[in-house]
Amino acid sequence: MHDTLQSPQEPMERPVPAKKTGCGCLLNALIGLSVVVATLALAAWLLLMHSSLPLRGVASMIEGVGSQSHLKVTGISGSLASGLQFNKMKWDDGEISDVRLRYSGIMDVIRRKQLILCEVYVGSALIDTNFQNDKPQAAESPKKSTPEGKPTDWPLRLLQIDRVSLNHLVIKDRASGVTLNIPKFDWTGFKAEKGSKVEFGNLDADSDYLTVKTTGPRSSRYQRRFEVGIMPKMHEGILKPIHIATELGLENGKLIFDLSALDETVRMTVGADGIGRLHAEGANLADFIAGPLPQNLMIDAEAGTPDASEPSIKVNGGSFQLGMKSFEIQPTPAEGPQDQAKASVLLAVSRDTDRQFRYEVSVSDAEHESFKPLLTSTPPMSPEDILATLFHGTAFSSLSLTDQAGVRRRIPWFSFSRPK
Repeated sequence: MHDTLQSPQEPMERPVPAKKTGCGCLLNALIGLSVVVATLALAAWLLLMHSSLPLRGVASMIEGVGSQSHLKVTGISGSLASGLQFNKMKWDDGEISDVRLRYSGIMDVIRRKQLILCEVYVGSALIDTNFQNDKPQAAESPKKSTPEGKPTDWPLRLLQIDRVSLNHLVIKDRASGVTLNIPKFDWTGFKAEKGSKVEFGNLDADSDYLTVKTTGPRSSRYQRRFEVGIMPKMHEGILKPIHIATELGLENGKLIFDLSALDETVRMTVGADGIGRLHAEGANLADFIAGPLPQNLMIDAEAGTPDASEPSIKVNGGSFQLGMKSFEIQPTPAEGPQDQAKASVLLAVSRDTDRQFRYEVSVSDAEHESFKPLLTSTPPMSPEDILATLFHGTAFSSLSLTDQAGVRRRIPWFSFSRPK
């Protein structure tokens, strides 16, 4: 018997499964694409929220709209996330320099419905305008019906202003030559929450032009009292300091205030009903402002929008002295004109034995809007003779050359014919 040597059996090779081509490449491609998209989204977010590029784009749009006035904005920086800053905005009629705005961010507005202005600063502003000729010539359009719902609902839950600072503001009117020079002032601590809760904050300024002081109110009905002093240095036409005191408050969710001025001879109040009440007793306007203005003004009037109707003005009566003549303020008729836009706001009459003078303040059509009083006489007289009679008691031709020059200087203060 032959012994046979058996070699150990070699293990059998297992078949290697075929690789599924393309799966790994697709997964890697998806991961890479996701990383690219996330990177691009992050870059876009950073570019949009944390760079000045969107602000520069908005500035370019504004410059395009204002191309006719050569509007130019320079030195823009900041972001939507924190605020903006620019060195200068300049156009044909003025410029604003060194502006800074810091706020809580646009996402705070979108998510929390709150806007917190941490700082608003304007280094200087010069505005050269023409109040008579720069008014828009708006075409008359039909009234739009009020949409249903509450379109006037306050969109923010909170509006807070930590600080607003204006370093210097100059406003020049080319038509009248009036220049208002307003120095530095600060407004801090304003806060308005939805639900009719408002903190008016503090407004303060102290200079040779303007003084503003914030104090506690004299009446518990109000929250803040602002005392303003307009000094003669602000304009050459101001003869002596004009002091104005205003107390502000809220009542039933409505703004109310009590204002007194001109040595407390003029008082105006607005209550929660929306009605403004004006009362003057012995106010000498010409003592404060150089010009042919009423003296010893006595008036009682109301204005407002009761019952959500059209604005109305009701004058109960009064009187004043203009030059050498006494004028009686006519009460508003019980059945006044239907078109309040063309109605007389104030009508006063001075009667002599042989003539009558009318002093009228009205709100005319928008294209002829003017707050100059209309001064006329019956029988008709020239503007020179009307003013000479009122302020000198005689005809213009009888005056000296000096007095005639004084009459001519008063003419621009009045209108002597109605606009067509």
